[in-house]
Amino acid sequence: MPVLLKQIVDLTRLPSAPSTPPSACAVSPEGTGPSGLRYRHHSECVSLSVTKLRSLDQNVKAKVPTDLKSETSEESETSESVSSETFKPIPNTSMYDALLGGGPSTQPETAGQRRIIFAWWPRTSMWARARLLQRSLRALACTRPGLDLIALPDIPDARDSFQIWCDLYGLREWQAVWYNPLLSVEEGGTSDPAVAASDRSALVLQMVLNELTTRRIPASRRCLFHLYHSHPSAAVREDITSCGLNFMGDQDEHPLLGSLREAKGWLHADYNPSSQRPSLPAALRNGEIASQSLRVPKGYICSTVEEQHAAFRELKSQDPPVRVVLKPTDGLGCAGLVLDATEADLAPVNTKAWIKGSEYTIEEMIGAKGGPSPTVYMCGTTPIAVADQIMCGTSNHGNFVPSAAPSAMQQAMAEAGVAIGRYLDLKGQWGLDFVIDEVTQDPVVVDLNMGRPNGNLAYFLWRSIQIPPPMVSSEDVHQTVAGRVGPEKETSRDYVKLLRDAGLLWLPGRTEGVVPSYYIAGQSSTIVCVSWTGREDLIALYKRLKVVDTKGTYKMDV
Repeated sequence: MPVLLKQIVDLTRLPSAPSTPPSACAVSPEGTGPSGLRYRHHSECVSLSVTKLRSLDQNVKAKVPTDLKSETSEESETSESVSSETFKPIPNTSMYDALLGGGPSTQPETAGQRRIIFAWWPRTSMWARARLLQRSLRALACTRPGLDLIALPDIPDARDSFQIWCDLYGLREWQAVWYNPLLSVEEGGTSDPAVAASDRSALVLQMVLNELTTRRIPASRRCLFHLYHSHPSAAVREDITSCGLNFMGDQDEHPLLGSLREAKGWLHADYNPSSQRPSLPAALRNGEIASQSLRVPKGYICSTVEEQHAAFRELKSQDPPVRVVLKPTDGLGCAGLVLDATEADLAPVNTKAWIKGSEYTIEEMIGAKGGPSPTVYMCGTTPIAVADQIMCGTSNHGNFVPSAAPSAMQQAMAEAGVAIGRYLDLKGQWGLDFVIDEVTQDPVVVDLNMGRPNGNLAYFLWRSIQIPPPMVSSEDVHQTVAGRVGPEKETSRDYVKLLRDAGLLWLPGRTEGVVPSYYIAGQSSTIVCVSWTGREDLIALYKRLKVVDTKGTYKMDV
């Protein structure tokens, strides 16, 4: 963890009520499996027997240990052949501890043994081969070798990416939990239309839980495992804990916000004065949140086009030169964002397919177009990274970490995150985006990102366990993540060979290099550029990569 964030961690050490662990250690007798697991998705209810689950998963082929304890024993580790190009990470860091619940295990005999099961996949409404691969393969980077488990779809691209992490970075074959991706024939799979039309996210969770509890993890050891689902809800939490596993993160249903996916709407009060919906400005005004570092723009949440126009005119009447931002309260990323909006931008509302709902935010525009836009990543009430977003217009092309913002500014942003995390009682990963006031140089919160683990979390966790090579004095590795589309007929092995031949492949002990995070043939894949010697060297590395890789297309300009 960077030195600055180590200083901020003290802010998170307030006394709190002891948390009651899930029924992880009050497990059913050894050998009892989750026969007839139930998953509630909105008003739907799906119930599958173990026999049905196995029939859905019958085409998945993998080496499956019958007892995870024996697979991860000290004897197994010392006898297993590991490539000389692998590394052994620091098994526990403050970042993983924050993700696992803010501190080491309360049971001395299990301290340092807590493991994460990364179960990341898209919602059923977004289920498609490319998105399934992208969501699940992100977690490869944060799966600690010889410790954690990762659920992966049994698709050739997923197997290839997993094998790269085994060959280069020390993952073991038994760490993958393979499942049937439930893709239809039209999507390149084998599932019948009825399965493809069902709640596939729910079915995959059942398959993974069945595999874990009937074949992988003995009941006596399940209290050590924490399952991190990509879209946690109360129903998902119940299914996980009923199997004796620990639930990680924040469930979507929130007592104050209603849904964490609606957190963006909490930044402002409703324009309708009769609304009683809580908001961050109200909490600050009422003294419920005491923070000198927390500031938001003036603005309103509008549920009708008429309210948008009225809010726009009110902001202009209060300060005629003010510039205005229009954005959907539940848009993804920067979708639907209009900077320096005019009243003509307000109606008719352009509701594109990925913008769900009708609420929009009208707020004052702070900072310059294309100006600095730092972001803070949090785990509960612990800041884990401050990064500088790479913006091109209203599009986010990635970020640089660590941030180059002044230390005092980073401190203020982190303190704002701690204040919000405490007030909302958050446990999982979330984030805040900022802009910088050109006059005061104060950071101003303009976005909240909650509801699912952000893809960058994986790369920050990976970064946290890297060991600096002996020839550098820095303890803070610089990194940026970029998308890449390879040429036709290129394979993952071809790309790794290109990096190796050019001397750009990241390997332990090197001061810089490129990590092939995951590879999807013909689709956008992800790489991580890493340097121990500073941002300028990191940018130079990325530019060299683009010169060497003449056939690849990269989705970031620096």
